Amino acid sequence: MEPQLRFCRSADGQRIGYTLFGSGPPLVQVPPWGLSNAELDWRHPELRAFYERLARGRLLVRLIRRGIGASQRDVGDVSMEAQLADLSAVVGDLGLDRFDLFGGDDGAGVAVIYASECPERVGRLVLWAPYSRAGGADDPAVKALADRCQADWKQARQAFAELNFPSGPPKYRTWISDYHLRSVAPETAAMYLQFSAGIDVRGSLSQVTAPTLVLHRRGDRIIAFRAGKAAAAHLRHVRFLPLEGDIHVPGMGDSSYVESICVFLAGGEVVERPHRSMPLRTVLWTDLVDHTQMMQRLGDEKGRELLKKHEKITRETLAEHSGAEVKTMGDGFLASFTSVTAAVECATALQRAFAARNAWLPRGETSGAGRSRVGPAGHRYARPEPLHIRIGLNAGEPIEEEGDLFGATVILASRIAAKADAGEILVADTVRGLCSGKGFLFADRGEFVAKGFEDPVRVYEVRWRDG
Repeated sequence: MEPQLRFCRSADGQRIGYTLFGSGPPLVQVPPWGLSNAELDWRHPELRAFYERLARGRLLVRLIRRGIGASQRDVGDVSMEAQLADLSAVVGDLGLDRFDLFGGDDGAGVAVIYASECPERVGRLVLWAPYSRAGGADDPAVKALADRCQADWKQARQAFAELNFPSGPPKYRTWISDYHLRSVAPETAAMYLQFSAGIDVRGSLSQVTAPTLVLHRRGDRIIAFRAGKAAAAHLRHVRFLPLEGDIHVPGMGDSSYVESICVFLAGGEVVERPHRSMPLRTVLWTDLVDHTQMMQRLGDEKGRELLKKHEKITRETLAEHSGAEVKTMGDGFLASFTSVTAAVECATALQRAFAARNAWLPRGETSGAGRSRVGPAGHRYARPEPLHIRIGLNAGEPIEEEGDLFGATVILASRIAAKADAGEILVADTVRGLCSGKGFLFADRGEFVAKGFEDPVRVYEVRWRDG
């Protein structure tokens, strides 16, 4: 089943798009301006799964913000009055008398004002990463980013991508950069940046009478966690649910909190899930180098076949070294070890396995991709499409929840992996210290300040190649 795309006219004549999915009590969503292309959202497997779960047993109505996606692109007004008029137009087009409301980021500001002005229409309110007041449209940082949108749209999109996904696989940042390119004009993005910075709902928060659930990730780089907590403090009937992680996009990363939203909308009590700090673990993070370019070059079918070989080698090597696979991100793995020695040995075995796989092999033992040559005794050899990985290792006490790992230990491991080149293993100073006297060879690669961390971390390269 696919969402239905519909259109209506706002008070100023602007054509506004919205989608319908599911059936039952209505839930109307005002997503963040930069994440409101409902058609592209539906093509992303993580977002699709998130919205399918949210729509189970209810009618999910998703507003497509003016000037974005399927809504009318040429727009001259993105003011709060216009945003409220768009929401009213969609609700009126559907003839909804009463509904639940879900707002995110700047959309949370729109939802708060609507709920305060139309209390008889909003049953329950869900807010994702809200804030009471930003720095204002004249904030120098906001003006600089707005100017960059129009002067260098590609660079501005890269900045947005890094803010939305400070950690995680690079494919997330590539995805959202392309998402913005296909969804919004740079001039409109600049207007929305200044609109978002000018939001001030301090006088409206205390006027909201609807029971409210506020969700915010602790490491959010776009809307600070403390801002969401401060906004929640001004609401009357509120449940604040802190979440781990630093991804700003709702529905991506760990989205198990969707169950809490569903419980809340059904009138149940939302209980904060306890997070369990694990004993000391060594975390291994791998990343397949040039994954995006490889998929573009080979196409989906051949690219997927190559990814299966990458997954097979990695899983077999993890099993041989007692590594616990936590999750795969398609182009990389997150694994956990109780022994730091086993973790470093596994990392070394992984690099050797991929190096052996990339070597010249008899044609019968490869897919036949790549170049060929005549070897000893006249045998023809072929070089397969190479697979190169980079690896980062860190040790600490990660947070465990429902089989997944979170926290600074994991994030730093991903940052260290990103610093490595193809075929390299980089480890944090803590890992090197725990490996003292174990027979490994390390080379000092200096210090760097990882994004999201205040203090520099010293990293070392594991010399795994024979000789």
